Amino acid sequence: MLIAQQDFVAQTGGISETKAFGFEMNGFAFHTVISGIYADKLRAPFRELATNARDGHAAKGNLYQPFDVFLPSKLDPTFKVRDYGISLSHEEIMGIYTTMFASTKRGSNEATGMIGLGSKSPFAYTSVFTVIAYLGDYKRTYSAFIGTDGVPQIALLDMCQTTEPDGVEVSFPVKVEDVDKFRNIAPDVLFGFDPFPNILNEQFVRPAPVTLYQGMAGLSTMLRLYRLEPNSWLGKVGSAIRSRRPRSASQAHSSTGPSSSTSRLVTCQLPPLAKLSATTVAL
Repeated sequence: MLIAQQDFVAQTGGISETKAFGFEMNGFAFHTVISGIYADKLRAPFRELATNARDGHAAKGNLYQPFDVFLPSKLDPTFKVRDYGISLSHEEIMGIYTTMFASTKRGSNEATGMIGLGSKSPFAYTSVFTVIAYLGDYKRTYSAFIGTDGVPQIALLDMCQTTEPDGVEVSFPVKVEDVDKFRNIAPDVLFGFDPFPNILNEQFVRPAPVTLYQGMAGLSTMLRLYRLEPNSWLGKVGSAIRSRRPRSASQAHSSTGPSSSTSRLVTCQLPPLAKLSATTVAL
């Protein structure tokens, strides 16, 4: 995704020495960044890996082709996303996965990502995950893991010939007690993707959304009644909006309706096989 560029102008004089700020890469710093930006440890890697798969297809020009998702089960507690995009070279794997805020997606709005943390998002949930890159006639398997010093590393485990189509597959083990949680959030995370991904190990039919409510009047009552939460959408990715801003005493006793300057069109939808959600779109 393209990001706004800002030019900085600094006027200096009489300075004898300067030094640019740096970032010390250690276990504490990595944990602070990943844990801080990814509050939902289950939803974050699911969403980020699905988004990366979609972006890989966009870069190759085959957005019409769905990527694959393998949901964990009690018999095979593994979560897996396999795309059929441009794939990654060995140098790209060793560079992108080992560099915080490194991104290849800042040159086009066709891609959703651009921060450079999504590929590391599985570490929000697990201490080890597997990356398989299919490129040309070769399949390369890597293991990304947290080292004894708390700093993540990635290692090339194997390289062999293959006839599989190009793309990237990322997988990680899921705790048995979290298997149902991953399966339950799948409809919400994948709701905005078009075409809808292939769910390899589940009978997963995506029906058309059902509009339950539209408008502003009585919105707060509707949200409480159906236990809805508003979502913001960026590309194909939806994120829950959780307001924690305290209100003043005057605001608390005033009308609960939105002001004209912040009016929103709110559509309460029923995602497939999931709880109700409210999608908020700015007018």
